[in-house]
Amino acid sequence: MIQYRVCLVSILAMFGMVGHVSAQVKVPRAHGKARLVDTPILRVPFLRKAPKIDGVMAAGEWGDASALSAFWYDFHFGTFKFAAPQQTQLQIYAGYDRENIYICYSSPVYPVGSWLKARGRFPDVLEHPLYGMIKDDHTTMEIRPLGDLKRGYKLGMMRWDVNPIGTVCDWYYSRDGGRDFGWSSGAKIRTKADEKRWIIEYQIPLKSFRYGKYDAKGEDGQPLVSIPPKDGSAFRVWFARGIGHNDTFFNAFDQHGWDTTKTKFIFDSKAPVFQVNELGPIMEGKVDLQITVKNHNTYSETVRVGFHVESPQGPIYSSYQSAETPGGLLELRPGETKKLRLKHELKGVQTDGNMFWFDVRSVGDNPKVLFRTRLVGFHLMDGGAAGRPSLSFRERRLDAIEKLRPKRIPYFDMQVTVSPYTKRVVVVCDRGIRGVKQQIKTAVEAQMFIRRLGREEEEIHEVRAPVVGDFAVIECAA
Repeated sequence: MIQYRVCLVSILAMFGMVGHVSAQVKVPRAHGKARLVDTPILRVPFLRKAPKIDGVMAAGEWGDASALSAFWYDFHFGTFKFAAPQQTQLQIYAGYDRENIYICYSSPVYPVGSWLKARGRFPDVLEHPLYGMIKDDHTTMEIRPLGDLKRGYKLGMMRWDVNPIGTVCDWYYSRDGGRDFGWSSGAKIRTKADEKRWIIEYQIPLKSFRYGKYDAKGEDGQPLVSIPPKDGSAFRVWFARGIGHNDTFFNAFDQHGWDTTKTKFIFDSKAPVFQVNELGPIMEGKVDLQITVKNHNTYSETVRVGFHVESPQGPIYSSYQSAETPGGLLELRPGETKKLRLKHELKGVQTDGNMFWFDVRSVGDNPKVLFRTRLVGFHLMDGGAAGRPSLSFRERRLDAIEKLRPKRIPYFDMQVTVSPYTKRVVVVCDRGIRGVKQQIKTAVEAQMFIRRLGREEEEIHEVRAPVVGDFAVIECAA
């Protein structure tokens, strides 16, 4: 009789007729197993249709991808302790097919309507004093195409830096070889930024990961990087966004600094798809979590959505106890998609010392982690003043950003250098910046006048220089 009932349940599952799965489950605590998590995970699905890479997230285009959110703020460089607020919180979408991996950054523009800094217009120019990508608003993505973290650390990593006008630095780094800007990923990358959102879409050929020490075979005689990835194989990844220069305005997924890439992408063509579409204003004492779960399989799936919040005094919210997801469970028929919005006032949340985390898994004989984070600490907006009691988190991490945003310049940008040693003046006029008026774009010559100031102005120099491309360079004696 027992064998017969098991068989019957299996048959019903094939036709999407499984009944309610028990919702009884113990809510985890931050001082339990969640405290020991050392590897964030996102399970990446196989895409039946590739997204159009144009810098626009068209409706449904990334619907088959998985997505993560819960980025950290840098307290001091390499010391990630606290969650980024909704105003600067990112989402990353990911998927793959037989030839490419696809990534999409979705980043809010804050303050709304402000101008992102983007001076760098030259590929693979990372640290030039004027046109280095690292000084722009930019995103960083690092990938080690191997699941073994220690081995990947020795073999090196691939990195992409992109700014809001679509300039790309792609390069390879290894411990023994240093930076290799000669590597080209062959990626198609497109980006667009408007007043509210900055989108970057990537299509990266999987074959580009067979480079350097990754272009080798393992002990089993098989290539280290399989194309397409086998189910269960993994890449180590790290995502970040710098606001202006890195300094203290640096968001990252995972709490490690550069050259660690702890987070694990697990490729899986058969797992349910999980997306964090919006984390919401958790730093204002509210849960407003928007998620999507999709079952693209031909049989039913059950997913347990774990999202938990604790204050220093103990648990204050769990999706296991939510009316929308009793026990955290979602039951999905073949091909079914469910969009959820979990809304809740965080009664009992403290000004400082709170934390949240995700632990989302499939349910069944062979459960899989779909999305998992470490414990993520967070303040309320008026908290976070440790070490600087006169400033709140809002002042240190939001209000200060407004001062970093460049003013809109409708004409041209000009950099002037005066050498006290050679007594010479060098001026670089740059009309390639965003928002320049049409008459500036058609100019063929730049003029500079140097005047001696006194009771009456005295003109001592007039210098002209042709405009070549976007630049005019003038040099003369001071």
